[in-house]
Amino acid sequence: AAASLHHPNIVAIHETGEGEGQHYFSMDYIAGQNLAEAVREGPLPSVRASEHVEKIAAAVHYANEHKILHRDL
Repeated sequence: AAASLHHPNIVAIHETGEGEGQHYFSMDYIAGQNLAEAVREGPLPSVRASEHVEKIAAAVHYANEHKILHRDL
């Protein structure tokens, strides 16, 4: 279901499967820091934080419109 999503703030999933009893999925590699790394030295400036929140909210809204819920939010 997640592979059917096409949004600029959602990483594309290209393949899912099972190998040697383990389930897997392959997706685009996105270079750069994750959020935990970005805030390790301290809070983000409010403008930058609000930009991240806006992008995350848009992606979650898009997924929800397609009947997909993110289990880790």
